[in-house]
Amino acid sequence: MKNDLEHDVNEWLRFVEMDIVVDWCKEQIKTCRS
Repeated sequence: MKNDLEHDVNEWLRFVEMDIVVDWCKEQIKTCRS
């Protein structure tokens, strides 16, 4: 059970990091274009 939870947390963290990176990239693109 603990292992499952750990796995879920890791997946969630990876997803959140990806989301942050995507947002960051969008910001970079905006500043580059203007």
